[in-house]
Order: sequence, then structure tokens, then C-alpha cells
Amino acid sequence: MDISQIDKNFDICCELPEDLEWHGIREEAFTLYGLLDYGDDGYRRLPEEVTKAISDELFHCSRNTAGGRLRFKTDSPYLALRVKFASASLMSHMAFINAGGFDLYENTAFGSTFRGSYRPPCNGAPSYAYSLWAGMGMKDLTLNFPSYGAPVFIELGFKKGSKIEKTDGYRDCAPIFFYGSSITQGGCASRPGLTYENFISRRFNIDYVNLGFSGQGKGEESVVRYMASRDMSVFVSDYDHNAPSYEHLEETHFRMYEIIREAHPDIPYFMLSKPDFDNDPNGAPRRRDIIYNSYLKARERGDRNVYFIDGKRIFEGADRAECTIDGCHPNDIGMYRFADTLIGEFTRILK
Repeated sequence: MDISQIDKNFDICCELPEDLEWHGIREEAFTLYGLLDYGDDGYRRLPEEVTKAISDELFHCSRNTAGGRLRFKTDSPYLALRVKFASASLMSHMAFINAGGFDLYENTAFGSTFRGSYRPPCNGAPSYAYSLWAGMGMKDLTLNFPSYGAPVFIELGFKKGSKIEKTDGYRDCAPIFFYGSSITQGGCASRPGLTYENFISRRFNIDYVNLGFSGQGKGEESVVRYMASRDMSVFVSDYDHNAPSYEHLEETHFRMYEIIREAHPDIPYFMLSKPDFDNDPNGAPRRRDIIYNSYLKARERGDRNVYFIDGKRIFEGADRAECTIDGCHPNDIGMYRFADTLIGEFTRILK
């Protein structure tokens, strides 16, 4: 029997209010963060000329909207969403709300508060509509996009006659850039707002760009040079998991640092090793040493704004074994510990 017939709290069917007025998210009142807009073909996190020159797999991952956010203000008491996807991302180890859903936060002077999730149908249907109660009065809102879906059409529905205005936005500085693997992309948080980058973004009210690519974050020079061409306030290198060999990691890791540092000589630069140290007790220390040696070489060159984060300590402490879904990808506990580790470092640096 379908559990939703027993417990209505599991029913994802949503009746939309009748007095809705629909708006495309490319209208002037909305501000899109973290994504490149490719019009009717959806969104990208890297330009096509960069991804297609490397692999079809990287092109596919670049269409996933990890880190995408839409910010705006409205006094509508409810907010509906209509979305169509180029492809579904049903996975056995990740909540579909993260892979193909959206969640909503309200931003205030005291921080951001979760307001609800737009829940996709569990059959992986390519389109759906869902409505949330947003509250009374004028609200500053952030809509977080799926970590793995590839939406090509998004509309928001507001109560007829409601005001829609541009948000005040993030603090006045360039975004943080995160480059890495599936963990960086958001696997396997339970919803988009619980990825470690979103924790950091909300804590500091700072924009970010998520360039995590499942299995495809390999430090290719053309990708690195594209990132170096972008404006950024901090760079986080976290692709240990995706480097296919020790030799590949050694050949690309310090070279990435050199390219980014040449374009951005003064920004904080973070080098992370993978957190699931216990899964690879023989190989993980060798990989960590390669990354740590990159850090030492940078310091020997006089760089005092480069930082090493030993991934082994990210999950340390009580319940270390409870931090992942599958021994590798962080669950919400793991994502929070990941974020907390970096927030401690950022608090000191971003004063």
C-alpha cells in the first residue's frame, strides 16, 4: 500500500491556490546567483566551450544546478513553483528533494530561516508544480535550486496583486568559489539548503559558486583557467576524491594553485583533503601528503594566505561513523561538520 494513503504527511500532491499570477524567473525583480543562464536550454555552471572540449560527462554535470539560488522580495502569502527538467536524477542514496527539488529560506537581519521544500514526485516525472505558505508581510527570500537536476523551465506563482521586488542581495564582495567532487556538488544532503556551501553562505551572507562535479572534478587546466578568469573572494580546492591516481593529483594540484594565484594574488586559498579517511587507510595518507606538499610549497614561496584543511579531522569526534550515507558522501550531519570546519577558518580570515 502507498504510505501516503496511510499518512497524509507523506502525500506530495499539492493543490495550487486559484488566484495565482505566474512569473518567469528571468524577470527584472529576480536575481540569479551561482549559474550561467543559457536561455531556453536551461542553466550551466561552466561555459559549453569549456565542458564540451573535455567530456560529455562534464557537460552533463555542468547542467546540474548545484549552488543555484534565486533571491527576491515579495509580500505574497504563498509561493508556488512550476518546473520542467531536461532529465531526472533519481538515486538510491540521495533524497530526491536534493537531487530534483527546491527549498526556500527567508532572510532577515538575524540570519536565514528555512520555510519549506518544493517536493518532486518520486516517480521522477520531468515536471511538477508545488505551493508553499510563505507568511505575511514583505519577505526577503532565497530559493535554492536542486543539486543534481537540470531544470530548463522555472516559473514562480504569487497571489494576484502581490509586490515582487529585487533583494538587497549578499554582502558587497566577490563570491567564494568551491571546486571539487560529488561532495562539493551536494551529495548527499537531504535538501539543497543543507549542502555545506549553503551553510557557509547563510552564515556570512556571502555569494558563492559551486563547481563540484560528480566524478568529473579532475583539475583540467582549461577548467582551472576559466575559474581563474572569474572574480572571487576565496578559492576552495576540494577535488581529492576525483583525481584518478596519485600521479594525476600530483601533476594537477599545485599547478591549479599556481594558475589561480597568478590571477588572484591576494585571496585566501584553501586546500582540502578528502574526509572519508577510514575508507582508504592506505591511499588516503598518500593523497593527503600530496595536497599538504602543495601547501608547503606555496608557503615556501612566501604565500601567507594559503590554508590546508586535513579532511581526516572534518568528521572527527563523537559519532564519526554517522556522518555519511554510504561511507563516502556526507549526510546532513556530515555536511554540517564540513561547514563548521570551514566556518571556523573563514570567521578568522573574513573579518
